[in-house]
Amino acid sequence: MSAGWIITFVVIGLIIVGLVVLIILIYDNLVKARKRVNNGWNQIKLYVERRFDLVPNLMETLKGVISEEEGILSEFARVRGIYANSNTPMEIAKADFLLTNVLDRLVIVQEGYPSIKKNGSFQRLLFDLEDDKVKIVYSQAYFNDAVDKYNLKLVKFPSKIVAGWMKLEPQEKYEYDYK
Repeated sequence: MSAGWIITFVVIGLIIVGLVVLIILIYDNLVKARKRVNNGWNQIKLYVERRFDLVPNLMETLKGVISEEEGILSEFARVRGIYANSNTPMEIAKADFLLTNVLDRLVIVQEGYPSIKKNGSFQRLLFDLEDDKVKIVYSQAYFNDAVDKYNLKLVKFPSKIVAGWMKLEPQEKYEYDYK
């Protein structure tokens, strides 16, 4: 075999090794991006779930104190049902938004019930619910940023090719159109 053929095979071999390394690096980058999206989503789910887990305690605290014509207790039950049937980030965001609306209404209604305003358990539950809402907002910012970066990787060359091989799909952000 001549030196020309050996050089040709070496060059072809180096190109193949380079392509394999490039594919591995792109794959690793996509996996890391997907992991950041999953971590962000798990944070949001944790805080949203915690908020909805506090609702029965809040309802129990309100029973017998707030009159049924206010409709607050039935609204909490309705929103919990919506949350229970939510699967996508958009559906969960909507359920959380509806819970926030009911809580905002409760804060207004409580003005007419001095015994609730003085109830330490009630105030603590409201504080915990609001604290979790703030944590959701921060987690939402992280998650949506991770989703943006991940989705961008799925459409940019050459990671688009590797993402196609991996059958990766774009992810949905955690946001709700409040209109």
